[in-house]
Amino acid sequence: MKQRNWIIIGLLLALTWQLAQAKEYPVATLEEFNTTVPRLTSGDVIVLKNGVWNNVELLFSGKGSPEAPITLRAETPGKVSIEGKSNLKLSGEHLRVEGLIFRNGYTPSSSVIEFRNKNEVANNCIVSNCVIEDFNNPDKSRNDFWIQINGTNNRVEYCSLTGKTNKGMTLTVRLDSLTSTETNHHIYRNYFGKREPLGENGGETIQIGLSQTSHLNGWTKVEENFFEQCDGELEII
Repeated sequence: MKQRNWIIIGLLLALTWQLAQAKEYPVATLEEFNTTVPRLTSGDVIVLKNGVWNNVELLFSGKGSPEAPITLRAETPGKVSIEGKSNLKLSGEHLRVEGLIFRNGYTPSSSVIEFRNKNEVANNCIVSNCVIEDFNNPDKSRNDFWIQINGTNNRVEYCSLTGKTNKGMTLTVRLDSLTSTETNHHIYRNYFGKREPLGENGGETIQIGLSQTSHLNGWTKVEENFFEQCDGELEII
């Protein structure tokens, strides 16, 4: 029992030291963001300063820990607006994104928020309290996703996704291979707002996996979300 207590005390001391070393980095430009991200370690926070971030492709990568994730957040929730041709890609472990708004633009790539950058996926990461609103390619036939979840053990929570008009799922879960189908993602308490009929296939609000993996277990949990006028097509999920 004494040995166990000492182990617990040691772990608590290590966590306390880790949090004490954590730093907060406010950034005001894409250049500052790109310079800061490689320096981030467990517990660090990178803060996007209030205002409009126009035509930015944010690559957020790093390796945090379960007790001390690396966080990307708005200086003030609701006052950081990501506009123009912009997107966000996550890769690494134990990352957290909070309080961003995407509006007045569209993604120049296949997704607005993607849990992958090239061949490196994101695992054990959280996107929370973010908004994607009317962030549409003017060409309705162009296919893109608003949120693409890759990797394993990721979570999308308390987000608002409303007003998608062009082709492509609002949120999609992609399996990285047929040998890694147990994703264990959690899509929790999000608001999925109005989506007008697309008139063809590809207007699902949520898609989990593809036809070729439909017979496999994915272990993605969709829980306590609110769907309002999600009429992109017959399939909501």
